[in-house]
Amino acid sequence: EEFKGNYAIDKRGANEEGHFWDMGITTNIADSKIRLNLEDMDDGSPLNSLDCIPADFEIILIDPILRKAQDLREIPEYWIDRMRESTTKSLRLIIGKSDYVDENNLGISLIPERFNLLQNFPNPFNTSTVIRYDLPKDSKISITIFDVLGKKVKSLIYKKTMSAGYHSVEWDSRNDRGIKVPSGLYLYQ
Repeated sequence: EEFKGNYAIDKRGANEEGHFWDMGITTNIADSKIRLNLEDMDDGSPLNSLDCIPADFEIILIDPILRKAQDLREIPEYWIDRMRESTTKSLRLIIGKSDYVDENNLGISLIPERFNLLQNFPNPFNTSTVIRYDLPKDSKISITIFDVLGKKVKSLIYKKTMSAGYHSVEWDSRNDRGIKVPSGLYLYQ
């Protein structure tokens, strides 16, 4: 958050099919976590508004090293974990129709290859944390928070059918009764 802002702007005219941008993210802070947030781009001005992007265009971010694609309309932020100082993370942003995305996605599917429950961020957290999970197929899932004694603290998702893809859920540090829990170690399943 300390260095958030726009670092480059690329304005292009309308294209019937779409555009893609290959970019590199570099940091000078060792072991940093970087958050890219498409919502921050929308400051209300007509040129920065997401409304400028046609509704039938997909907005996809490709991570070629992790072989991961994320639909930024569904989840408008992307986390880069533990980036080393002076290294560059390569990404591709694709904005276009479905066929254009398929032709330019570097062979990386929008659907994960396996089930995955990822590390929450921020960790440790103060008021809230985000838990990310990947589903290779439509699935009925539950995500539950437990204390270190194994006692259930909060059901974030309970037996809900979710579509295949990359997902996240936020925990606001409240239990099932709406009371903030004390700081400490919590587990999720």
